[in-house]
This record gives sequence, structure tokens and C-alpha cells, in this order.
Amino acid sequence: MNDTAAPRHTSLPYYDLPSGEQRPLQRVLVTQGQGAALAATLQAGCTTGLTHFSLPGHRDLVTLQQALAAHLHHSHVGTHLHVQGDEAFLWALRTVAADAGLLSEEITLHLETATARSVFCVHCAHVQSATEADRHTCCQCAVVLEVRAHFSRRLGAYIGVCADADQPCGEVRP
Repeated sequence: MNDTAAPRHTSLPYYDLPSGEQRPLQRVLVTQGQGAALAATLQAGCTTGLTHFSLPGHRDLVTLQQALAAHLHHSHVGTHLHVQGDEAFLWALRTVAADAGLLSEEITLHLETATARSVFCVHCAHVQSATEADRHTCCQCAVVLEVRAHFSRRLGAYIGVCADADQPCGEVRP
């Protein structure tokens, strides 16, 4: 038996390309950048048009999330959401879509860059932006966290636990 495939961690997210079999009634695209190439590709396969939201077209991420939530509130069954951006952006918008009632099968995540991700501190329950580094200092409680290879889909964040058991409380803040 020759198995050359690397084992996949079941707790990590994977970003697959959309299959050609999906024929949604309506497509919604949300991009962190301009997303022109993906918009053109999706527009070609959509019979009823494509609604495109982009972060540069909105004041900030919160405004974009509100606009998407309002749009999805008035959408019909058969809507398919595509989100393109870094990992923190993808999961912030996936949460909005799930809250609006979209199923996992109706959401496609296109990972553009792997530079930003969210980390959940198990000590103070704060979700924060982080880099791809294995260690991160919590901006809420100052505990040095070891970022584990475990991803919470509910939180949209990697789990961070105390890296040094001898100093579990981090540094004292004034």
C-alpha cells in the first residue's frame, strides 16, 4: 500500500475550488480587494447575475458585514455566497452568512493570502487578529499564546493556549 497523501488535520479549514456542477439561482461575491478576476469567472457561469461587495467599496469591515447581512436577508433560496480574502476576512463574513441561514454547501471560501488569521485566547475569551507565527501575545490579557493547529469554525479562529505554564498570567499590565 503506497499512500503518498499527507494526513489532513480534521480540525483545520480547507479551501476547495468550486465545482462546475453548482448552478445557483443567484451568486453573491464578497472580496477583500477588488476581486475582478474572480468576479469575471463567476459572472460567466451565472444566469441571473452576480452581486459583488468589496471591502474597498465600504468604510470598514463592520459596514461590509452589515451590507451583506441586509442583502442576504432579502435573498431567495438558491443563493450561493463566494468570499475571497485572507483567513480572518473569510471567517468574519462566513459567520454573517451562517447567521443569515446559508448552509455550508452554499458558501465557498477562496483563500487569497495566508498572512492574517484570527486567534481565540482561551484565557480571556478574546478573538484577535494575528500573523502566521506560532506564538502570539494576547492583546487583552498579555498571555503569550501558542497558536495550536486547531480551528474553531464557530469562532472563525485558531485556538491559542498559554505557551509557558510557569508564567500563565503573562506580564502585569499597569
